[in-house]
Amino acid sequence: MLRRMNAEDVPTVAAIHFSSWSPSEISVKLGPKFLELFYASIAGAPDAFTYLFEQDGKIIAYSSGFLRYQDFNRRLVRTRWMKFSRILLSRVIARAVTVTDICNLACDSRKLRKLRYPHVHWGAAALPNEYKGTSLGREAFNRTVHAVFRDLQQAGCPGCWGPCDSNNHAMEKWLKNLGFEKVDQVDFRGRSIMIYELTFTR
Repeated sequence: MLRRMNAEDVPTVAAIHFSSWSPSEISVKLGPKFLELFYASIAGAPDAFTYLFEQDGKIIAYSSGFLRYQDFNRRLVRTRWMKFSRILLSRVIARAVTVTDICNLACDSRKLRKLRYPHVHWGAAALPNEYKGTSLGREAFNRTVHAVFRDLQQAGCPGCWGPCDSNNHAMEKWLKNLGFEKVDQVDFRGRSIMIYELTFTR
Protein backbone atom coordinates (compact mmCIF):
# COMPACT_ATOMS: atom_id res chain seq x y z
CA MET A 1 0.00 0.00 0.00
CA LEU A 2 1.23 3.47 -0.90
CA ARG A 3 0.22 6.30 1.42
CA ARG A 4 1.40 9.54 2.96
CA MET A 5 3.23 9.54 6.29
CA ASN A 6 1.37 10.69 9.38
CA ALA A 7 2.57 11.58 12.88
CA GLU A 8 2.22 7.99 14.11
CA ASP A 9 4.74 6.82 11.48
CA VAL A 10 7.48 9.25 12.56
CA PRO A 11 9.37 7.02 15.05
CA THR A 12 9.55 4.14 12.55
CA VAL A 13 10.66 6.35 9.66
CA ALA A 14 13.29 8.05 11.86
CA ALA A 15 14.60 4.62 12.93
CA ILE A 16 14.91 3.48 9.30
CA HIS A 17 16.81 6.66 8.44
CA PHE A 18 19.18 6.28 11.40
CA SER A 19 20.00 2.63 10.66
CA SER A 20 20.18 2.76 6.85
CA TRP A 21 21.88 6.09 6.03
CA SER A 22 25.66 6.44 6.13
CA PRO A 23 27.07 7.22 9.59
CA SER A 24 28.94 10.11 7.93
CA GLU A 25 25.68 11.98 7.22
CA ILE A 26 25.09 14.92 9.53
CA SER A 27 21.47 13.88 10.05
CA VAL A 28 22.66 10.52 11.42
CA LYS A 29 25.33 12.18 13.55
CA LEU A 30 22.65 14.39 15.09
CA GLY A 31 20.94 11.21 16.24
CA PRO A 32 17.45 9.71 16.61
CA LYS A 33 15.98 12.64 18.56
CA PHE A 34 16.83 15.05 15.76
CA LEU A 35 15.46 12.67 13.13
CA GLU A 36 12.16 12.37 14.97
CA LEU A 37 12.02 16.18 15.16
CA PHE A 38 12.78 16.42 11.43
CA TYR A 39 10.17 13.89 10.27
CA ALA A 40 7.56 15.21 12.69
CA SER A 41 8.09 18.62 11.08
CA ILE A 42 7.50 17.09 7.65
CA ALA A 43 4.32 15.38 8.87
CA GLY A 44 2.96 18.74 10.04
CA ALA A 45 4.24 20.91 7.18
CA PRO A 46 2.12 22.57 4.48
CA ASP A 47 5.01 22.46 1.98
CA ALA A 48 6.56 19.03 2.58
CA PHE A 49 5.37 15.43 2.60
CA THR A 50 6.60 11.84 2.75
CA TYR A 51 5.21 8.80 0.94
CA LEU A 52 5.44 5.34 2.46
CA PHE A 53 5.18 1.93 0.85
CA GLU A 54 3.74 -0.44 3.41
CA GLN A 55 3.23 -4.19 3.28
CA ASP A 56 1.66 -6.29 6.05
CA GLY A 57 1.90 -3.31 8.37
CA LYS A 58 5.64 -2.84 7.79
CA ILE A 59 7.21 0.17 6.08
CA ILE A 60 9.32 -1.08 3.15
CA ALA A 61 10.41 2.30 1.77
CA TYR A 62 9.76 6.02 2.07
CA SER A 63 10.53 9.16 0.08
CA SER A 64 10.02 12.87 0.79
CA GLY A 65 9.30 15.96 -1.26
CA PHE A 66 9.70 19.64 -0.39
CA LEU A 67 7.89 22.39 -2.27
CA ARG A 68 9.86 25.15 -0.53
CA TYR A 69 12.96 23.51 0.90
CA GLN A 70 14.67 26.58 2.32
CA ASP A 71 11.44 27.77 3.94
CA PHE A 72 10.97 24.36 5.54
CA ASN A 73 14.48 24.36 7.00
CA ARG A 74 14.21 27.92 8.28
CA ARG A 75 10.86 27.16 9.91
CA LEU A 76 12.24 23.99 11.49
CA VAL A 77 15.10 25.88 13.13
CA ARG A 78 12.99 28.92 14.07
CA THR A 79 10.10 27.04 15.66
CA ARG A 80 12.12 24.27 17.31
CA TRP A 81 15.34 26.17 18.02
CA MET A 82 15.50 25.35 21.74
CA LYS A 83 15.06 21.62 21.18
CA PHE A 84 17.41 21.66 18.19
CA SER A 85 20.05 23.55 20.21
CA ARG A 86 19.85 21.01 23.05
CA ILE A 87 20.19 18.13 20.61
CA LEU A 88 23.17 19.74 18.85
CA LEU A 89 24.93 20.52 22.13
CA SER A 90 24.42 16.99 23.45
CA ARG A 91 25.83 15.47 20.25
CA VAL A 92 28.85 17.80 20.37
CA ILE A 93 29.49 16.82 23.97
CA ALA A 94 29.18 13.15 22.98
CA ARG A 95 31.68 13.84 20.16
CA ALA A 96 29.22 12.53 17.58
CA VAL A 97 29.18 15.98 15.90
CA THR A 98 32.47 17.79 15.26
CA VAL A 99 33.46 21.37 14.49
CA THR A 100 33.94 20.24 10.88
CA ASP A 101 30.34 19.00 10.78
CA ILE A 102 29.07 22.33 12.07
CA CYS A 103 31.14 24.25 9.50
CA ASN A 104 29.78 22.04 6.70
CA LEU A 105 26.23 22.52 7.98
CA ALA A 106 26.71 26.29 7.97
CA CYS A 107 27.78 26.11 4.30
CA ASP A 108 24.96 23.80 3.23
CA SER A 109 23.32 26.48 1.06
CA ARG A 110 26.20 26.10 -1.41
CA LYS A 111 24.31 23.11 -2.77
CA LEU A 112 21.78 25.52 -4.28
CA ARG A 113 24.17 27.79 -6.18
CA LYS A 114 23.67 26.37 -9.71
CA LEU A 115 20.11 25.08 -9.51
CA ARG A 116 17.18 26.08 -11.69
CA TYR A 117 14.72 24.71 -9.13
CA PRO A 118 16.41 25.41 -5.78
CA HIS A 119 13.16 25.42 -3.79
CA VAL A 120 11.89 22.02 -4.97
CA HIS A 121 13.75 19.19 -3.31
CA TRP A 122 13.49 15.43 -3.43
CA GLY A 123 15.23 13.62 -0.61
CA ALA A 124 14.93 12.13 2.88
CA ALA A 125 14.34 8.72 1.31
CA ALA A 126 15.37 5.23 2.36
CA LEU A 127 14.42 1.62 2.89
CA PRO A 128 15.34 -0.74 5.73
CA ASN A 129 18.66 -2.52 5.31
CA GLU A 130 17.02 -5.93 4.92
CA TYR A 131 15.23 -4.77 1.77
CA LYS A 132 18.25 -3.24 0.06
CA GLY A 133 19.10 -5.16 -3.10
CA THR A 134 15.75 -6.99 -3.16
CA SER A 135 13.08 -6.80 -5.83
CA LEU A 136 10.49 -5.73 -3.24
CA GLY A 137 12.79 -3.00 -1.98
CA ARG A 138 13.39 -1.67 -5.49
CA GLU A 139 9.68 -1.69 -6.33
CA ALA A 140 8.72 -0.02 -3.05
CA PHE A 141 11.39 2.66 -3.36
CA ASN A 142 10.51 3.44 -6.98
CA ARG A 143 6.84 3.74 -6.17
CA THR A 144 7.43 6.18 -3.31
CA VAL A 145 9.80 8.29 -5.42
CA HIS A 146 7.40 8.51 -8.35
CA ALA A 147 4.54 9.38 -5.99
CA VAL A 148 6.62 12.32 -4.76
CA PHE A 149 7.39 13.41 -8.32
CA ARG A 150 3.70 13.18 -9.24
CA ASP A 151 2.62 15.38 -6.35
CA LEU A 152 5.36 17.92 -7.02
CA GLN A 153 4.21 18.13 -10.64
CA GLN A 154 0.58 18.48 -9.60
CA ALA A 155 1.64 21.38 -7.36
CA GLY A 156 3.01 23.13 -10.45
CA CYS A 157 6.71 22.45 -9.90
CA PRO A 158 8.74 22.27 -13.15
CA GLY A 159 11.45 20.06 -11.65
CA CYS A 160 13.37 19.17 -8.52
CA TRP A 161 16.88 18.52 -7.24
CA GLY A 162 18.58 15.93 -5.10
CA PRO A 163 22.08 15.41 -3.64
CA CYS A 164 24.36 12.39 -3.90
CA ASP A 165 27.59 11.69 -2.02
CA SER A 166 30.47 11.32 -4.48
CA ASN A 167 31.19 7.85 -3.08
CA ASN A 168 27.63 6.60 -3.53
CA HIS A 169 27.95 5.20 -7.05
CA ALA A 170 24.77 3.12 -6.82
CA MET A 171 22.67 6.21 -6.05
CA GLU A 172 24.41 8.17 -8.80
CA LYS A 173 23.52 5.47 -11.34
CA TRP A 174 19.93 5.36 -10.10
CA LEU A 175 19.57 9.16 -10.38
CA LYS A 176 20.85 9.10 -13.96
CA ASN A 177 18.43 6.31 -14.86
CA LEU A 178 15.59 8.47 -13.58
CA GLY A 179 16.65 11.29 -15.88
CA PHE A 180 18.49 13.49 -13.36
CA GLU A 181 21.43 15.49 -14.70
CA LYS A 182 24.49 16.46 -12.70
CA VAL A 183 24.68 20.25 -12.38
CA ASP A 184 27.32 20.77 -9.70
CA GLN A 185 29.82 19.22 -7.33
CA VAL A 186 30.21 20.89 -3.96
CA ASP A 187 33.32 20.17 -1.92
CA PHE A 188 32.92 20.31 1.83
CA ARG A 189 35.49 19.51 4.47
CA GLY A 190 36.11 15.78 4.25
CA ARG A 191 33.46 15.01 1.63
CA SER A 192 32.14 15.95 -1.77
CA ILE A 193 28.46 16.14 -2.75
CA MET A 194 27.17 15.91 -6.31
CA ILE A 195 24.04 17.89 -7.08
CA TYR A 196 21.51 16.49 -9.55
CA GLU A 197 18.46 18.09 -11.07
CA LEU A 198 15.43 16.66 -12.87
CA THR A 199 13.06 18.52 -15.19
CA PHE A 200 9.59 16.98 -15.20
CA THR A 201 8.15 16.04 -18.57
CA ARG A 202 4.54 16.86 -19.31
